This record gives sequence, structure tokens and C-alpha cells, in this order.
Amino acid sequence: MERFFNTAGPNRPDEQYTVDPLTRIDLDEILMLIRQKKYFVLHAPRQTGKTSCMLSLRDYLNQRDEYIAVYANVEDRQASRNDVQSVVKSTVDTLAEEARLIIKNATEGQPWLVNALGYEVTMRMKENRDRSVRIIPEMIYRAQEQIIYRRETHIDILIDKLKEPRVKRVIEPILANSEEADESVMSDEDILYVKDIGLVTKEFGKPIRIANAIYREIIPRELTISTQEQLPQNPSWYMNPDNSINMERLLLDFQQFFRQNSDSWIGKFDYVEAGPQLLLQAFLQRIVNGGGYIDREYGLGHRRTDLLIRKPLTGGYGGPIQRVVLELKIKRGSLEAVIEEGLRQTSDYMDITGPIDEGHLIIFDRSNTKTWDDRIWHQPHTREGKAIMAWGM
Repeated sequence: MERFFNTAGPNRPDEQYTVDPLTRIDLDEILMLIRQKKYFVLHAPRQTGKTSCMLSLRDYLNQRDEYIAVYANVEDRQASRNDVQSVVKSTVDTLAEEARLIIKNATEGQPWLVNALGYEVTMRMKENRDRSVRIIPEMIYRAQEQIIYRRETHIDILIDKLKEPRVKRVIEPILANSEEADESVMSDEDILYVKDIGLVTKEFGKPIRIANAIYREIIPRELTISTQEQLPQNPSWYMNPDNSINMERLLLDFQQFFRQNSDSWIGKFDYVEAGPQLLLQAFLQRIVNGGGYIDREYGLGHRRTDLLIRKPLTGGYGGPIQRVVLELKIKRGSLEAVIEEGLRQTSDYMDITGPIDEGHLIIFDRSNTKTWDDRIWHQPHTREGKAIMAWGM
């Protein structure tokens, strides 16, 4: 039987791509606890491989002729609990190295996401069922879009969590990059809860951040989905003859839209503090839907939101792609200092994500001390040989 990627229920190594679950736990520690007749709990977010680990541990113990291990599932007696679906990280030979890197960056090893992308790109995409087909990066991006669009159970549950106040108290400052976006003013209990459900991660010495690129994509899209549907803009208004996006025309229109509608539209968001950034992302998402992708980077301590728009210019795979960087900042302090810092950050992000066709720095002024005529502007700049257009809103 041909192996496949599993996205529901415990893994069966004889049928599915599987990394040995026991390599993902501290087996020596668990064996010590068993010898001491102590209980232990395997605690992790949903769909990260807990059941697969326990079944492997059961088999391991039974093979040693020292214990009799029995697995019992009492989940049907816990009406308040969601179905457990467990998968493990895996790879296939047909993945190009660049595609593997994209999967790694998109999922950061979250097992369900890894297997969901693998199954989507190797099975749901019928043309890729031929194992001689090489999986390239654009296929992974399209697979990711389909997973997000379908809102499968794993994603739907995370989306529902965004409504909880304790989740909002952690996620909103990350999206807004507000001055209050500091772990020291957050509740430790809130941070631990949001980390336990898998929405954020915290590495030693680094700011708390959303757990992976797919979640960074899902969260703002979901928070603005109703706004996207109500926006009157048509993607065809901003397309050049070569099928690229006319970013200058798009941002000029957004400036006017923001001037006329920001107060009423931002007030509709559940995450009001992140309103300006979310409104622009809703505007951009409506334009790229069906024909492009947006990569997003934000986190506590960054004081900015980085967006990378990728727009394929032809049908099929492997053709030219328009790549545009947008850096979003809230004005704090003098405008000159914010522009200078923002240009440096935009230039750095263009270096990291290059090659880039164009870069834009968007600065939101929320002080209400200026008239709209003073807040709305745009001016060209050059940093380290890169042309960057700065926009005030």
C-alpha cells in the first residue's frame, strides 16, 4: 500500500509517513517515572501527536516483557472535549529542497499543519499524484491557500479561540505593535494559556510571537473577513497589462479610503487596537485573493508589521512573480525619526526577502493632532540603492 500523509487520528507507521513518536519525548524520564510507579501527563496543543506517542509507548513497553501496557480512550465520556486528531512530522522524496524549507517556515514543525500541507500537495492536487512530479514552492503556497480557505477543524477551532478575552489580550498587542505590547504588562496566565493552545510561542531571550507563518496568515484574514466582503474595490482596477499589481494606484486609493472611512470601519473590528493594520490588510487581501499571496511578520518588540506580497504573473507554475514589500508602522515621536527608522527597516526586510520589485513604508498617525491634509502624503526615498515610497495616513 502506498504511504500517505495523515491528518486525522493517530499515525499508523506501516501506512503513513511517520517520524518515530518516541524520538519526540524524553523516554528515559518517562521510564524512570514508570519504575517509580508515578503518573505523568503528556501535555501539548491539539493535533501535535499525543495519541501517536502514547500508542508507541504502549507498544514499546509491551515488547520489553516487563510491563503490560493497555491503552484506553475515554474521550466519548468527555462531552466538552474536542476530537483528538494526532499526526507527526514527515517528508517525501518528491519535495524540492526549497519546498521543504517553505513547509518548515510555514508550519515550524506543527504536526497537523505539516501533514495537511503534505497531503494537500501530494494527493488533493491530482496532477501531483504522479510521484515523478517535482513539488516546487508555488505548489506549497497554493496548498496553504486551500487549507486556509476550507477552514478545516484544526483551523476552525483556533479561529474560534480568537473570540476569547484572554486570547485577545495577548494577540491584539502583537498585531497592533502597540506601546503596551510588552510581556511585562501581560498576565502570565493569559500567555501560558495562549501558548498551551498553540497560538503563540516563546523562545528564550526573544519576544513572544504567533507560532508559525500559517497562523500569522489566518489570524488577520479571519479578523477582517467580513470587512473584505464589504469592500467595494475590484482587483481588476489595480492590474497592470503584465498582470502585476499597480501598487502606487492601490495605495493612493487606500489613502483616500482610509481618510473617508477609517473611523467607522476600524470600529467594526473586535481587535480595535490593531484596526489600521487590519484595515490595510483587508484591503490588500481583497486585491490579491485568487491571484496572489501575502506573507506577514509581526511580534512583540518589532514595532512594525512586515508584509510581502507575491503575485504570479502567468498561469501554471514556475513563471515570473511580482514581489512587493510593505512595512507598516504607527507614528510614535517625531515623524522624521519614524521615517528614518522605517526606511532602514524596510531596506533590511527587502534584503532578507529579496529579490524585491518595490518597497513601501506606510506610517499611520493616530495622534489626532493633525488635519487629514497633513496626515495624508507620500514621498519617494532611496536607501542603500533601493527605491522606497513612504506613505502617511
